[in-house]
Amino acid sequence: MLHNLNDIDPDIGSGNHHGLPLTYCGDIKPILDGQWRIKNILPRTGFATIYGHPGTAKTFLALEWSLYIALGWDWNGHKVEKGAVVYIGAEGRVGLHNRISAFLRHHCVAGDEPAFALIASPIDLLDPRADTPKLVSAIREAANHLCEEPALVIIDTLSKTFGGGDENGKDMAQYVSNCERVSSEFDCCVMPVHHRPKESANSQPRGHGSLRGGLDSIFLVEGTPL
Repeated sequence: MLHNLNDIDPDIGSGNHHGLPLTYCGDIKPILDGQWRIKNILPRTGFATIYGHPGTAKTFLALEWSLYIALGWDWNGHKVEKGAVVYIGAEGRVGLHNRISAFLRHHCVAGDEPAFALIASPIDLLDPRADTPKLVSAIREAANHLCEEPALVIIDTLSKTFGGGDENGKDMAQYVSNCERVSSEFDCCVMPVHHRPKESANSQPRGHGSLRGGLDSIFLVEGTPL
């Protein structure tokens, strides 16, 4: 089920006539600051994942990071750079509404204060002709509405946004490419929530090795299932 990224809308890109950003050698400078969205934990840009067995609070952590970033609050003593967050809740949509509402109530936060938008729908991020262009458009709309630059896109979960592909086959490379395309478009971090294999001794993310090969950051969540 591999797809060609050339099939995607050519207008998705950096805005020049060919859609590819060019930086010449004389303009290249070291990047020493602004590398972290959550200092020393979550990078400002790139492709990351939170993964673990079912019931180990992966979504709780993903939501907490999302809302802290959307509010610009330091997290557990780590400095946070504020930005807009788009959370794709492809499963457990009722639970997400309840958890977000509980967070806002517990912290006495007005619902319109966090720079946060929820897409409570399963989407296909494997086929580049399906929902990848729609997601790019939705992120841009959310950032404009929230008056914040896109910072983080959470995809909960990878399996629910994988279309009809095979996680254990080469389709995973296409999925990673589409996520990286979204990250590059907005200079943000894209982070699916994912699972471990059922074998308890295997601590790697489930699926083809191209997922691990494409990751900039990886977070394993362990604990007693809830």
